[in-house]
Parts: sequence; structure tokens; C-alpha cells
Amino acid sequence: MAAFVDRINRLRRRQPIERDFADRSNPLEVLSAEGVRERYRFRPETIHFIVGVVFNDLDTPTRRSLPVPPLLSVLTALQFFETGCHHLLLTAIHGVSRCSVGRVINRVTDALCRHMHQFIFFSCF
Repeated sequence: MAAFVDRINRLRRRQPIERDFADRSNPLEVLSAEGVRERYRFRPETIHFIVGVVFNDLDTPTRRSLPVPPLLSVLTALQFFETGCHHLLLTAIHGVSRCSVGRVINRVTDALCRHMHQFIFFSCF
């Protein structure tokens, strides 16, 4: 009987583990322009402009481990900036893991701060 159990255990270990990848659709293609503005507080053209500004900071040279695309990174961060909601809620909305949401918000914030001198000017009277 022990030999049978050992054989079953060996067979179980050989089976590949199925990976489940979330669908990361583009919300800008699914939602109307007004729906995008309600959800992210920006028009689609403005979101594309923001992505263009921070694209080089967010894009990864390889596609290893399915990185979060720059557009989805910016949308996730914008929704966090707007609502201040918990990472678990953003995980459910955008199909990104909880750890990835934290990293995405951090990376987008850093990228926006690196480019703020292009858009924010202080004047002295």
C-alpha cells in the first residue's frame, strides 16, 4: 500500500501547475470618454499625455513575469490618487496583484515627481 501512495505522490508532483493570468483590458477602449472622466478625473487625451511623459520611466526592457503596462500603471495610480482607496479594491478593478498595485503607485509617483519641473513653476513677486 505504501508503494502505491508513493507512486501517486510522484505523479502528482510531475503535473505542471496551471497559471491563471488576469485579463488586463484597456479601460480607455471599454469606457466612454465621460466614463473615463468620471472614474479617473481626466479625459482620455490627458491620460495619454501623462503616459507619454512618464513612459520611459515605467516601461521595462523585458516582458519577464508579465509587467504591468505603463498605461495600466498610470490608470491604477490615478484612481488611487483620486479616491485614496485600499489596494485590495484597486486589485479587483484593474486585475493586478496587491503587491503590484503598491509598486505601481510608487513608480508612477516617482516618475511624476521627476517630471514636475516641466509643469510646475514658482514665481517670486
